[in-house]
Amino acid sequence: MDAERIAREEQVDDAAADYLLLADERATLLQSVHAVEERMLAPVTRLVELGESRRRILALLNLEADDARRVSGHIRSLKTNAELAATRSGGAVETGQQG
Repeated sequence: MDAERIAREEQVDDAAADYLLLADERATLLQSVHAVEERMLAPVTRLVELGESRRRILALLNLEADDARRVSGHIRSLKTNAELAATRSGGAVETGQQG
């Protein structure tokens, strides 16, 4: 191989290595974001336990569309789990206002 081609291949390898390092960094950051998003659901759980409706919770938190969908899914899951627990125990469950 001539020197020019060897230099080019080294640049290609360097670029690929840079990408892979950044991909690893991105994966680490996404894991951190996911962990924070999970912790953000704890206050939502408290609001549901306080009897707040889904609509009011979304308004209180002033969420963007993606976050609103995620939080709404969490609220539905909480209410479903509470209803299943109440059914199994034979009791009623308070899941907040409709909405």
